[in-house]
Amino acid sequence: METIFIEGMTDTKRIKAGTKILNESFKMSIAQIVKILVDCFNGGGKILVMGNGGSSAESDHMASEFISHGFPAISLNNPATITAIANDHSYKEVFARQVWALGREGDILVGISTSGKSKNILEAYKIAKKLGVNIIDWPRKRIPQNARDVTRIQEEQLKLMHKVYLRLEEFYE
Repeated sequence: METIFIEGMTDTKRIKAGTKILNESFKMSIAQIVKILVDCFNGGGKILVMGNGGSSAESDHMASEFISHGFPAISLNNPATITAIANDHSYKEVFARQVWALGREGDILVGISTSGKSKNILEAYKIAKKLGVNIIDWPRKRIPQNARDVTRIQEEQLKLMHKVYLRLEEFYE
């Protein structure tokens, strides 16, 4: 099992024991991200994507872009599923329970967050690790420190997302 963090999170220390950290400072190139995705798809895997608030919308966007380009992806942001899990269990478990139900070894779980501190995303990472699901904590640290507002972070995350789609398309042409 290989757990992949494209950037170090503030709370990474809680879940990185026994995992292989490929990059904590976002030195990984888009080509390397694409290779990880290609390996997943070629191995029959899928992408699971999650996020809160505006990042929830971006996770839906990411999954729909993957699907429209012919790649298997599922957004974990279905309101009915989230509210059912939150009501029956807790909001902290809304993504973890879905990863448990849907994730398989070799899949990739993508967490989109502007802070990297969301408890429900960190819980999902723990479950993914147990299942052998690779993890990509979608980057947020490339943004200059003087521009670390949520809007800029989301803009940069979206740009990266589109660059990755374009490279994937080029790879499979």
